[in-house]
Amino acid sequence: MLEFREWFQRPFAMHWYTWNVPGFDSLYPDFFPPRPGFAKAVSEMEKDGIRVFPYINGSLCDPKSETWKEGAEKWVAKTIEGKLYPYPVETNFWSYHMCPATKFWQEKIRNVCKKLDEEAQTSGIYFDCVGGMDTKLCFDKSHGHPLGGGHYWHTGFRDMMKKIREDFKHKNRDVAFTTELMAEPLIPSFDGVLMCTIDSDILIPLFNAVYGEYILTFGREERWEDWEQDGCFENRESEAFCFGFQLGRYPGARGSSENFELEPNYIERTGFFKELVKARIAGAKYIVYGMMMKPLNLDNIPTVSLEGSYKVFGGKAAVKPVVYNSVWKDETGKIGLVFVNSSKEDVNVSYKIDPNDYGLNRAKAFTISKFYPSESNLRETYEYKSTVRSDVVKAKSVLILEINQ
Repeated sequence: MLEFREWFQRPFAMHWYTWNVPGFDSLYPDFFPPRPGFAKAVSEMEKDGIRVFPYINGSLCDPKSETWKEGAEKWVAKTIEGKLYPYPVETNFWSYHMCPATKFWQEKIRNVCKKLDEEAQTSGIYFDCVGGMDTKLCFDKSHGHPLGGGHYWHTGFRDMMKKIREDFKHKNRDVAFTTELMAEPLIPSFDGVLMCTIDSDILIPLFNAVYGEYILTFGREERWEDWEQDGCFENRESEAFCFGFQLGRYPGARGSSENFELEPNYIERTGFFKELVKARIAGAKYIVYGMMMKPLNLDNIPTVSLEGSYKVFGGKAAVKPVVYNSVWKDETGKIGLVFVNSSKEDVNVSYKIDPNDYGLNRAKAFTISKFYPSESNLRETYEYKSTVRSDVVKAKSVLILEINQ
């Protein structure tokens, strides 16, 4: 990680699974003890600008755990028939969804976070299965919430996170809390959501368009299958870039957690990724802090057939454009037109700009200039009316144009 950080020359985060002896999907919520050397590794990475986010599961309890033996079954969410809600963690083995409305479970996860902070001062904690699981209708009268329907499920998690955030409030560092996928009721409780398995031949960035100003989306999952097809990884990350995702969550090595082997083409393949990160930092006022607007309709863009994660999750290849686009408004009202070309060839993009779509002042003309990369002196002025124009997006590059009045 430190070697890659040296090459990358950018701050990044490590989403650390299997930091603990029990390992992944095992003995939840008994996450301790950590692996030998955990605290030292965290300290070294944090000092070098690598923000460490250990994984914990905030919803499940393993019937083999000590917590279960201490009476956790009483606080499991239960169906109207009194059965437990299972979650498969291994072949023919299940953990169970705890009821987050109970003080027992809220305090259990709260204490996990406290102990984790005692072991190593990380920049954040990732809570799996909190945002990414559907609400379970709990009918256990002893839990003290309305039976069946109601808002107690998300209220319980929000109460839990409020207590945890309060525990970390007076630390001498910023600590972020993240979860998976798009749970609207939990947006106030988390700083970011892992987009994870968001894969389809047709994707619409609806969540980012509505909530992008309120919560960070990060980490589209990249699998080894995405590396094995030429251009697949680059295309997927280009789409994520235009959607406003914080980039990353891709494999860097094959093998067990104790014996990693860096892929031979790792540095070469991540060169384009490095360019995307550079462009994201340069265009942060749009892509990170801006408001997503109506995208442009690009004419006659070449397409490519991709398998990778699309085939893994959707069962078939996806036909995707080689150039992606998004439009953003910054806090001053300026408009950023974002283009990403993931292919090995320059692509000419033609499109129409309708100033009515972006809230421009009807009484003024508008100018278009190049924002990124900044070596060009492009600056053109247009009357307030629909305008057709074209630009060349160079191979494996990002182009950001700025509209101003």
